[in-house]
Amino acid sequence: MAGAMSKRDNQNQNIGFVQHQLGSNQISWFMIENLNKLTSYRPHLNIVLFYEELQALSVVTKFPMMELAWANNLDGDLIALDISTALRIREMNYKSKLFYYPQQLDWVVKPGHIELYERIYNNDEIEIIAPNKTYGKIIERVWKKPVETIRNFDYEQFATFISERCR
Repeated sequence: MAGAMSKRDNQNQNIGFVQHQLGSNQISWFMIENLNKLTSYRPHLNIVLFYEELQALSVVTKFPMMELAWANNLDGDLIALDISTALRIREMNYKSKLFYYPQQLDWVVKPGHIELYERIYNNDEIEIIAPNKTYGKIIERVWKKPVETIRNFDYEQFATFISERCR
């Protein structure tokens, strides 16, 4: 049930989201708006948004943002939102759980880099979160079964997922 609370919902919990580039564009705006809603919906959830490139933002954040180099200091799990940051996190030997929430079928949009995609999608240390059921079925057929489906960055579904699957 959307919005159902678990025992962990009233405990402080750290979670990091990682995006390669943040700026004044629709993708950044949509993601930040939903993370702002998640922050209000679950006030005990400590969200940090890590980035590699930061440009001017067109929306105010209700959570801290830091360069990706600081991610190793987070005492919590990380969710990569694009293939380049998923690769970077993997190379950093991050100590907590890693998740990848692709917004597109990477290998279809940018074919020819199959070895890069294999390093993420076939990695036992990275769990995949599908953005919709259709992508989830495709990801499962090509790579492995996603651990969850969260449609369109839905903050209520993310709240439940984080409460149940993250430390």
